[in-house]
Amino acid sequence: VKTVSITNDRRVVGAHNMEYIADNTIDKIDITDAEALILPGGMPGSSNLNSCEQLKEMLLDQYRRGKIVAAICAAPMVLGSLGLLKGRKATCYPGFELKLIGATVTGEA
Repeated sequence: VKTVSITNDRRVVGAHNMEYIADNTIDKIDITDAEALILPGGMPGSSNLNSCEQLKEMLLDQYRRGKIVAAICAAPMVLGSLGLLKGRKATCYPGFELKLIGATVTGEA
């Protein structure tokens, strides 16, 4: 597992002011051999992920190549905004259901 910051700074501050140092930054990674891209949840992190065009292009590339893309908590909204949930079952943190565009929202973990 490798963690990646979507900014040029490896220092990431998450929900609840949790701080950690990512393994790398998005501008320095090559996902060609990645088996999966998994998005962490939380706010405002999920909104930040959804605003990162480079990440969204990487997710679409992974999806087109038949690789795993996944998200937890509020982050499935990123997959929904890209149309990757169409015709699929999905769940998310309560209150984000309308952002799972095209999904059958189950409410199940």
